Amino acid sequence: MFNSISTTLLALVAIAAAQCTTSQPTGLCCRSLAPFSSNSYVWTNICGITGVPPDTPTASFCDQISACEGESSLIPVCCESTAECGGGVDGPVGINCTRVEL
Repeated sequence: MFNSISTTLLALVAIAAAQCTTSQPTGLCCRSLAPFSSNSYVWTNICGITGVPPDTPTASFCDQISACEGESSLIPVCCESTAECGGGVDGPVGINCTRVEL
């Protein structure tokens, strides 16, 4: 049993590590990825996220990158940073993200 759990954890760590770079170290699994400007009212006025250029790729409704395995409707991304919105109820918001393949 220990061996199976260890193997699974190592595989998940390898997936995240293989995809993300030092400039975009945070691996996430999100429902949407669009320029900051496409939802800037919410990001700025409701979430309090400021200082982000309008064309910055922003991911929302995110979870750990491992949640994307087997889920074709979700988007695996690597992000430069994250921000919280709504008390974290909808997961972190990824800032300056790039879509990756798992």
